[in-house]
Amino acid sequence: MKMMISIHVNDSETQVAKQSTLATLMSNLHQNSTGMAVAINNRVIPKSQWSETGLEQNDQVLVITATQGG
Repeated sequence: MKMMISIHVNDSETQVAKQSTLATLMSNLHQNSTGMAVAINNRVIPKSQWSETGLEQNDQVLVITATQGG
């Protein structure tokens, strides 16, 4: 049985496996990384570091998607 932790993604509580990475979270959320920025606890995480960035209990994850407009 996997140990789970609670994190917040854009102010919604989410349960993830204890050893999850940011890359795993984004994949589970079915997020296309094009035009996206992600911050954990107010620190922007470059996409190149998503697979090595672990998630911890009560992390605050902010996912921002760029949109086109005028």
